[in-house]
Amino acid sequence: MDNEIRYMIVEDQDIVSLGLRISLEEFSALKLVGIAKDGEQAVEMALALKPDLIIMDLGLPRLDGIEATRKICQMQPHVKVLIMSSREKARDIFACFAAGASGYCRKEASANDVYAAMQALMKGQLTIEAEIAGRILACLRDVQTYPSMGVQGGSPILSEMELQIISLTADGLNNNTIAAKLGMSPESLTEHKQQLRDNLATLGSLLSEPNDKT
Repeated sequence: MDNEIRYMIVEDQDIVSLGLRISLEEFSALKLVGIAKDGEQAVEMALALKPDLIIMDLGLPRLDGIEATRKICQMQPHVKVLIMSSREKARDIFACFAAGASGYCRKEASANDVYAAMQALMKGQLTIEAEIAGRILACLRDVQTYPSMGVQGGSPILSEMELQIISLTADGLNNNTIAAKLGMSPESLTEHKQQLRDNLATLGSLLSEPNDKT
C-alpha cells in the first residue's frame, strides 16, 4: 500500500497497548508490525523490524522510554518516535526531544489525534499536543528557568517566531490557522517547526532537574 506507515507500540501495560492497537485498526494506512513491553525489547525489535514509526511510552521496565528512544534514534535515524505518556513535566518533555523524539502527546489523546500526529511525523513535522505545548511555554516563560536554559552564547535558543508557534499550538490552533496568523505559508511553518524540534532538543540537553520549576 502506498504511503503505508509501519509502526510499533512500546507499552508495558497490556490493556493500554491493546486499546491503542484496536483504536488504530480503523486507519487502513497503518500497519502494526510489533508490540514491545520494555525498553530493551523495543530497541531489539526496532532493529529487527525496521518500523517507520514507534509509539513510545516513558515508564518502561529494564530501559525507560527516553533511553530507548535515544538508542533507537542513534541506530536508526530515519525512525520517527511519537512519545505517548501521562507525564507532563517540562523536564520529561524536553528530555524526549533531546533523545530524538519528533512528537509528544498524552495517553488521553483520541485515536484521530494520534493518527494525525503519526501522519505529521512521517512528513517531517514536529507534533506537540496543545496541553503539552502549554507546559513547554510555561517552562520557557518561567523567569527562574529561562535564563539558565533558554540562552546559549548570549542569544536565546528559541526565536520569537518559535515562541509564537508554541503559544498558538498551546491555544489549540491547527497548522493552517497558525500559518495564517503568522503570515506565512503552511510549507514555511513546517520548516519553522523542523527547526523548533531541533531547538527543543538543544533545550532538553541543557535542562537539569534542579531547574525544573514546573
